[in-house]
Amino acid sequence: MDRKKYEYLTEMFLEGTITENDARKLLKAIEQSAELEETLYRDAVMDAVLTKSLNSRKDRTCTRVMASLRDSEEKKLLRNNIMRDLPDKRVFPAQEDTSTVLHLKWLKIAALFAGAAFLIIFSFSFINNQDIRDTRTRIVKRIGDVNISKDSINTGKDSFYRTAHEDGTQLLVNADTELSMSIDEKTGAKQIDLKKGGIFLDVTKQKHPLTVRLGNAQVEVLGTRLMADNSDTPSVSVFKGKVRFSESDTACHLYGGQYASLMTNKAGKEIIRVQRLVSGNKNLSWLSRLDINEKDLECKEYIKDSKSNVDYNDYSVFGGEWDVHNTPDGMIVKQNDIEAQAAIVFGTPRWKKAKVMCTIRAVKAASEKFNTGFRLLYPNGLADECGHENVFKRMRERHSYKDGWIEIFSIFKIGKNNNLKLIKTGARLPHWDKDQCMFFKYKDEDPHTPETSSIKTRECFATGFYTDNCVMEFKDLRLEETE
Repeated sequence: MDRKKYEYLTEMFLEGTITENDARKLLKAIEQSAELEETLYRDAVMDAVLTKSLNSRKDRTCTRVMASLRDSEEKKLLRNNIMRDLPDKRVFPAQEDTSTVLHLKWLKIAALFAGAAFLIIFSFSFINNQDIRDTRTRIVKRIGDVNISKDSINTGKDSFYRTAHEDGTQLLVNADTELSMSIDEKTGAKQIDLKKGGIFLDVTKQKHPLTVRLGNAQVEVLGTRLMADNSDTPSVSVFKGKVRFSESDTACHLYGGQYASLMTNKAGKEIIRVQRLVSGNKNLSWLSRLDINEKDLECKEYIKDSKSNVDYNDYSVFGGEWDVHNTPDGMIVKQNDIEAQAAIVFGTPRWKKAKVMCTIRAVKAASEKFNTGFRLLYPNGLADECGHENVFKRMRERHSYKDGWIEIFSIFKIGKNNNLKLIKTGARLPHWDKDQCMFFKYKDEDPHTPETSSIKTRECFATGFYTDNCVMEFKDLRLEETE
């Protein structure tokens, strides 16, 4: 239907003079076009506001408005001006009545009631010139059994929903999903509580983070494209940009091309596991029902793999706030929580022997007793923390070290009877000669044995870092002499 024909039928509908034949045409048009449907809803509401609600008001502003309505051109101009500031928000659900005239009749009646309800909003936005754009939403597509209330959306089996916010942010809701939404009155920050199911978000740049709650976990977004799921376990897939994923006292920053989920390891500890998005559970097929092409979501922002047996797209974190990101100086691993006892481990256990090397820097410490070093994770979920105790203190005392980067290394080997042998460990400053090193000496060649430790099985290990009461940065992690 062309625009002129639609506008003609709309005017007859609003005036109450539409015939049954024309009503069928109008109903068919709005059923085929979500845009026309939304326009008709708004026109109906505005007609109710302009011709009904303002009649009962006697203030000077309303007197001028009603005077302008005597002129058809003035009325059209006034309506257009107000419509420009009207929130794109559905005011009542679509009717199921099979009678076209009755359907449109109830549409207009509902609009009259909606007009009265919206009058307060219009009074603030139009008469008092206050901004209500932060609450504007527009329905893009609706399929199947979708129940929408003031602040919640519930979708049934094989039912989907897509809506667009005035700021450009889009929300797509999967089938069998239950969520509620709110906006912080003080900051204007948007909040979504995803109680079950899954959603896709394309978030424009936000002044305050948009928060998605997934049970005990949550995602904080400033501007990105992601999918959040709370079906089996809380998880998030990031297609573009950056998000913060957290649970209790553990958090990590995720970048485009990464997938993270909340897991319980074999030792019973809650951890966040980060992987490549292609290795995680994308489950994107449902997006095609809402006109999103899966190919448009292909990620080209993967963190580059190191050539040193470390995959920076595959790691687990426990405690603290971790950020693994690429910089002009290479990969930087940073732990930002100064009071946390935190750990990060890359990959899964696979090594029986390795020389582990990296460069570290203490950014801030909570006390003189802060510590850091290597962490070795075993298949049973248990871990050892080894070497480099008080390395910064030793460097200050022996080598006039003040601050900056320190290179550390350790050679580990799983020996007979599940002993962990710490063959050699040391540290050096970057400006030292190649052969210059400060070695750490231990009384026992096998400091970690089944007899002296709660860990009875050490078949192989994965490696990473631990921090205790400090903000730390790590770079140049590499494994050599591996077996």
